[in-house]
Order: sequence, then structure tokens, then C-alpha cells
Amino acid sequence: MVNLTPTEDKNIGFITYPADVTALTALVSFGVSGIYLSFLPTVIGAIVARSVDGSRRDRSSSGGGRGPRRSAQPPTSVSCC
Repeated sequence: MVNLTPTEDKNIGFITYPADVTALTALVSFGVSGIYLSFLPTVIGAIVARSVDGSRRDRSSSGGGRGPRRSAQPPTSVSCC
């Protein structure tokens, strides 16, 4: 049987398992940090995608494909009644 609540700090590689911490607390802590770490690549990917999209938009002459296309001629006025 493994001692799940050690009385002294345990060093496992670069991770320190603190003393007097229950196994449930440790599992919840690792689970929450794992959730945050799984969303981190998504945030980094969104930042990279925005920066790549911005650099493409600066180089394009058509306005980057955002919004409606505008014609080169001004709109004609329409008379009513």
C-alpha cells in the first residue's frame, strides 16, 4: 500500500508533493491544472491565427475580405415620387 498522505514533502522529478495533503485534494488540483493547460494551446493558437490573419490583411489590396465589397463608383441617388 502506498502512503497517500506523506508526513514530509516528496520530490518527484521537478514536482514537489507537499506533506499532509490528502489524495483527493491532490487529484482535484492536478485535474484543474490539467484543464487550464488543455485550453492554453487553444488560446495560443487563436493569438497566432489573429496575427497571421492581420498580416495577410495588410498585404491584400481587396480589403482583407471583411465586410461587404464596395464598388469604385459612388452610389447613384434615387428619386422617389
